Amino acid sequence: MPTELIGPGLPTSRVGDIVTNTPRPLPDDILRQASRRLGVFSLIVAVLWFLGTTLGHIAGRMMMPSDANWLRIEAMDVIAISSIV
Repeated sequence: MPTELIGPGLPTSRVGDIVTNTPRPLPDDILRQASRRLGVFSLIVAVLWFLGTTLGHIAGRMMMPSDANWLRIEAMDVIAISSIV
């Protein structure tokens, strides 16, 4: 089975060449795209926290209509509110 090269080979280093591992800054367009994706992801997570908490309280009300415990704000609700904010 013959092997075919897809692209050019990696450059080889010669003896005496100095290799530095200094990081290069990311281009602005990549930073903008990453920032936008992070913003969209944060918005989705906030909506899911809100929906999960709200639907949990509504389900509690539906399962026990005579009990007013579904109105209480518990520790999980505080965590959800702080995560949304």
